[in-house]
Amino acid sequence: MAGESAPLPKSQSAFGERYSVNFSVPLPQFDTSGGKAYKVVDSKKPDAPLYAFVHYHGAYVRSNVYKLLSKRSSPNVVCPVDHGLMNIQAGENRQSLVTIFERPTGDPLFSVEGAHPKLDTSKLRTNVALSIIKAIAGLHKKKIIHGSLHPSRMFFVSQESDDVYLGECITTPCGFDQPPEYEPLSVAFADAEGRGEGTPSRDFFQLGASIMTLYFGKSLDGARAQEAMLMARVNQSSFWALAGGQDVPGAVGQLLKGVMLDDDEDRWGFEDVLNWYEGSAPIKRSGMRNWTMNRPTNFKGTSYVDRRLLASAFAHDPKSAAVLIRGLEFEQWMSMCLREEIYSDSLQSLLAISSGSGMGHEEAHALITRFTVFLHPDGPIRYKGLSFYPDAVPALMQTLVQRDEREKIRFLLEIMNKKLMTALASLSNEQNPNGAKLLNQYSGYDGYARSPDVGKGVERVLYELNPAAPCMSPKMDKNWVVSGKQLVESINRLAEVGSIKNILLDRHIAAFILRHVEGIERDYNKLLSSKNDTTRFNGYTAEIFSYLQKKYNVASMVGLSNKLVDSMITAVKGLKNKKAREGVSNILEKLKATGDLDKIVKTVDINKITTEDNRKFLAAKNAAARLEREKSKLSVKVTPADMSAKQMGYGASRNFAFVCLVLTMVLTYI
Repeated sequence: MAGESAPLPKSQSAFGERYSVNFSVPLPQFDTSGGKAYKVVDSKKPDAPLYAFVHYHGAYVRSNVYKLLSKRSSPNVVCPVDHGLMNIQAGENRQSLVTIFERPTGDPLFSVEGAHPKLDTSKLRTNVALSIIKAIAGLHKKKIIHGSLHPSRMFFVSQESDDVYLGECITTPCGFDQPPEYEPLSVAFADAEGRGEGTPSRDFFQLGASIMTLYFGKSLDGARAQEAMLMARVNQSSFWALAGGQDVPGAVGQLLKGVMLDDDEDRWGFEDVLNWYEGSAPIKRSGMRNWTMNRPTNFKGTSYVDRRLLASAFAHDPKSAAVLIRGLEFEQWMSMCLREEIYSDSLQSLLAISSGSGMGHEEAHALITRFTVFLHPDGPIRYKGLSFYPDAVPALMQTLVQRDEREKIRFLLEIMNKKLMTALASLSNEQNPNGAKLLNQYSGYDGYARSPDVGKGVERVLYELNPAAPCMSPKMDKNWVVSGKQLVESINRLAEVGSIKNILLDRHIAAFILRHVEGIERDYNKLLSSKNDTTRFNGYTAEIFSYLQKKYNVASMVGLSNKLVDSMITAVKGLKNKKAREGVSNILEKLKATGDLDKIVKTVDINKITTEDNRKFLAAKNAAARLEREKSKLSVKVTPADMSAKQMGYGASRNFAFVCLVLTMVLTYI
């Protein structure tokens, strides 16, 4: 039935046996948008301060970061200890991914009440800043960008200690839980889900924004609407806009002004901060790229001189922006407003401003996407309300599917149009070569994105972009399935309690298998082409499951063998040959309980048997038809008036007379 999903494994995993999660003791200070945290006891180390993070089903996980930090922890960062699958009995029974983390026993540095009372300017410099710098340095040495520094996710190691730990950086992508005020301008223009990892300097900006929060004792977000804050940051610099015009004196102020510089290349890095800590603060550098246009452009009553702000405004009203752009003398506008840009035929072709005679809804959105990349080449891709950086696409896609945000999924697939992606890559290549490379890579998914076929579409794009994502079929919603073996075992459990009819036509399951199982595409295409032939379809289904059982060395799968044999017996009942029908049925019944799909398929090739039965039946049918025609000829009544009968009679008489003549002559002259 459509509502059935695979049951949980019957026994708890070894991981689940080792760790006992206390769901009556939640630890909300460690929650993220990727799941919830609870107290946990390790049976091998019962006194170890740990917490268990139960991931939401299908939530994006930074698996590469987990691998790096689980091998060797990093100083002053909450690091993972272990992870695995666990049968969760609290609430709705579900198999979940659970990650075990070290647990700081001290309070967070910031809460709804404000900064922790034991913090002062001296401790901000000597304890907080130094701890965070050590944490960032350790992560960057491992090529890890934290991307989620926030004072509410910074903790004292213990109640007695002034040492500080950063919260973990595994359970959500960079920036998902981060207000834009805590992000550098280089990523703040994008949606929270679309910011990507950015550069290492991002962590230093977040360090500054966090210390500013602790210094003033209040959060930086919410003071202004997002667009107004972005405009203030562009016009005044992030430091002054976020500080609300208040200066921060002394050494702490020097640090903040250095790490909150708006240009990623000018922003203080590790060596600069270390020099500051040792008392030799580097001279504040300026040299930020000039985003100012030579002349302002008026749009909807507002005059814009900054290219980034104009791009953002265009993206909020693409239809009006398209009308404005189409009405410009573009070459003249460029010469007045963007004198540093070189107008060329190739640029005109990429922007495609004057192509076509009309301006439909879709054309307006595509035009504005191209034009905003031209204005802000290292900024986000803006399309139909989405705003994302190229490196954020995998996490964004998985999150949208997990949340079932179908309209946004459709928009994301639309933008994977090869022609549009190639144009965007060309427009951004000089300023953002890494982003351009990713855009060209994504354009290769155009065929999947536009196809309605099973095994393609959004589901295939999802698993191609995210090989570590769990299967998100509704039939797997109680299981965390990330491998072909887990999928087969889950389907076998489903077969034991419910229907698996047409399960290989499930869009998620088909796409997951085609992405993860090497060498199966040809057989799967045979299956898909036989959807309207029940016998052949059931035969190919059995062959595919047989291949999967053998490939992953899965033990007896009685649930699947029962269901598959039942479907094969249904086909056998349609055989015309009674002897073959009874013989094959008896063989299948004997094999049914073995759970050995390979043996079943090799012993009973249902497609071959059916084809042979049809061939013999057709041959017998044709032979019977010929006999019937001959019989009908013999049974026809002959009359004297029948010309054909007369001709045959005359012919026979002539032949008989000739024979008689010959015999007479022989007898006479011998």
